[in-house]
Amino acid sequence: MNRDFGFINRVSDFIVSGEKVFIFLSGLFISFAMFVQVLLRYVFSAPLFGIEEISVLVVSWFYFIGSSYCVHDKSDIKVDILFLFVKSPRIRMICHKFSLVVSMITAGILFYYTLHYALWMAEAHVTTPTFMISQNVGFSAIVVGSALMIFHLFNQLLKEFK
Repeated sequence: MNRDFGFINRVSDFIVSGEKVFIFLSGLFISFAMFVQVLLRYVFSAPLFGIEEISVLVVSWFYFIGSSYCVHDKSDIKVDILFLFVKSPRIRMICHKFSLVVSMITAGILFYYTLHYALWMAEAHVTTPTFMISQNVGFSAIVVGSALMIFHLFNQLLKEFK
């Protein structure tokens, strides 16, 4: 059983490393693209055609990969009002595990519906207006991000039961 947790931990470490690199690189790209766009538009009066469209696609990946990393890092937004009133460590632990399960179910619902919508968009050939890039390039970030959230929440739940 420990071997299974070791494998999951190695996979989790690999995924988290990839998330960190992706968040850094996409943040760098977004910052650079907006800097270049502002410089070209307001200093040289020659805007770069279509940079906003590409930036929106990258920003969607940045946001959802970043949100899955926040779930791993436990820096996501929580409402812990219950813990102000409940003093028993056992009940707090049960409530924490319950909140992880509810979060996993919510992320699962998000994954299910966004996957179906992404498949529909692929069949309908929905594209961006300027470069005719498939909208799934940006929208699939929600599918991947929610799947990563499920993975991180499942990993946290395993650690809680360990």
